[in-house]
Amino acid sequence: LMSMPCDVARTRIVAQSVKKYSGLLDVWRQMLQQEGGRSLWRGLMPTLASSAPFAAIQFPIYSFLMTATQTWSTDGGIIWRSSVSGGVAGLVAKLLVYPFDVLKKRSQIRGAEHLRRNFGKVVLYKSTWDIAVRVTKDEGLTGWFKGLSPALVKSVVVSGLLFLTYELTCQAMISMHHRDEGH
Repeated sequence: LMSMPCDVARTRIVAQSVKKYSGLLDVWRQMLQQEGGRSLWRGLMPTLASSAPFAAIQFPIYSFLMTATQTWSTDGGIIWRSSVSGGVAGLVAKLLVYPFDVLKKRSQIRGAEHLRRNFGKVVLYKSTWDIAVRVTKDEGLTGWFKGLSPALVKSVVVSGLLFLTYELTCQAMISMHHRDEGH
C-alpha cells in the first residue's frame, strides 16, 4: 500500500511520449492537483487481486522444487537449488497472474492518456471493469499478455534472489544459534 504511489509514478513516467513529468515528486504534485489523492493508488485493486494468488502459487512450487532437488547436492547446493527453484516458482506464478499486471498498468495510466498520443492510438477507459471488458473485446487473449517477456525475466531474477536470500539468512541464523549454544 505504501509503495503504490511510487509504482503509479513510474508507470506514468515510462508511459509519457511527451515529457510532462520531470520526476517522482513532479508526478505526485501534478496528480494530486489535477486528479486528487486517490489517483496515487490507481491500479490498487488489480495489484491486491494478484498478490495473494501470486504467493499462493509461488511458495508451494518453490517448496516442491526444493524438496524434489534435495538429493542433488549436499555442500553448497543450496545456492543453486534455491535460486533455480525460486526462479521457476516466480516464472510460473507471474505467468498465471500476469493479466492482473496488465489491468494494473492500464489503470495506473488512466487520467494521463494524453501523454501517450505520440505512441499511436490512445484509449480512454472509464473504470477498471471497462479496461477488462475492452481489452478482452478489442485485443483478445494476446492483449492480456503484452509485455510478458520482460516481466517473466524480472520475476525469475527477483524470485531467485529472494529465495536465495531467504535460504542464506536461515543458514546464517542456524549457524549463529549453534555457535551460541556451544558457549
